[in-house]
Amino acid sequence: MGLYHFLNRGSAISVPATLDAQLAALGELLDPAIADPDMEVDVSSNTKIRLREIDTRFSQSVGEGFSYIRKYRCLTVLEADLLRRLVEADEKLSDPDIVKRRPMVASRVQSLVRDFACRMVRRSIGLRSAAVRDAEILREFERVLGGDPQLLHDAVKQVEGLLNEKDRFVVTLNTTFGEPLPPMQRRAILTTPRQKVKARDIPNGDRPHSAIRFLTVGSGAGTQSIPLTYELFKSVRNLRRGMTTSSLPRPVVAMLDTTRARLSGQIVRDEELLEEGEIRIGLRDDVIVRELAAFLVRWEDER
Repeated sequence: MGLYHFLNRGSAISVPATLDAQLAALGELLDPAIADPDMEVDVSSNTKIRLREIDTRFSQSVGEGFSYIRKYRCLTVLEADLLRRLVEADEKLSDPDIVKRRPMVASRVQSLVRDFACRMVRRSIGLRSAAVRDAEILREFERVLGGDPQLLHDAVKQVEGLLNEKDRFVVTLNTTFGEPLPPMQRRAILTTPRQKVKARDIPNGDRPHSAIRFLTVGSGAGTQSIPLTYELFKSVRNLRRGMTTSSLPRPVVAMLDTTRARLSGQIVRDEELLEEGEIRIGLRDDVIVRELAAFLVRWEDER
């Protein structure tokens, strides 16, 4: 019962509601319990093991896992004492009499005990080695904040590809942020040449540098800033590794949609930015173009 109450104790009293979701996301990001099983961690001054070794042994039994990790003397006295108690609980749950009376309950509780023991050991060892799931991406993000030119160039090109459709910038004008797109026959679609994304230079001077890098898109008065947040950077790195755009996180999708909406609003109000652009209304075969300081109607086959 003590383990049950520990796992289910509420944190609402000590954590404000406004921070609860953010802390939950941060905890998942930095939790060694869900780090890559192939990651190596230090268990002594000259010995490293893979987290997979811990997972494999604790999946068999708590006793097997405790026997494996105890020889490295990397656990505190309290952690070792708790594991001994969990070993006893695991052995009792394997007792034939208990398994015979309540097989499903015994199996579920035993899995919970083994999982808890494995996660505790992972966290105890992983915290000392900063073993987190996205350790490689976090290191690259730190280099980007420091001005790494190659990583910053890759991020710029990937964000530019997300904002544009191939060689054109396409956005629907008659919808607001967060609303579903209207039917195709009722859409007003603005198409312009590809909008370039650039990295904003770090200002020189005595002021401290910003804790985050910014990108810019557009030109002239229509330039929009895009914060290169960790979520955006992680998304573009995952896209380079094969992730599809449909799997982008909601905050990243919202940021891109907001940037497109603001940029399109600046374009339609600026005659220079609107040059070489066109507006298509519904399914009609003609488009509205801006040329020679005037709006003209041109048929599709006249291109």
